[in-house]
Amino acid sequence: MLEPITCRKDPTPSNLLQIISCSCDKSGCTSYCTYRKVGLKCAILCKKCNGVNCTNVLEPEVVLSEDEIDEELLRFSDAADDETDVMFTVSESSNDVNSDDEYEPDEKRIKKE
Repeated sequence: MLEPITCRKDPTPSNLLQIISCSCDKSGCTSYCTYRKVGLKCAILCKKCNGVNCTNVLEPEVVLSEDEIDEELLRFSDAADDETDVMFTVSESSNDVNSDDEYEPDEKRIKKE
């Protein structure tokens, strides 16, 4: 049985977090925000304000109605169904393996305990 292995390292290097965070405190960004001074917007990745307690966030440009969302979901669902049909067609037509043949795993792939 396969078991997940959790990551023991931080998901992001600390020097990258220094780049993507403003110098404000957790209570929110002010007019002294380093991002605001250079014309940047704070993001959810900002480790100081998380883009939540901030007046310098990028506002979403697109607002979809429920009907538009339903149409988008239906379109993506239809596209996924089309890809599945193609996958089945390819796998059904490529029967290169004879079912009578024994499968022998590569020695490099055998896990030795």
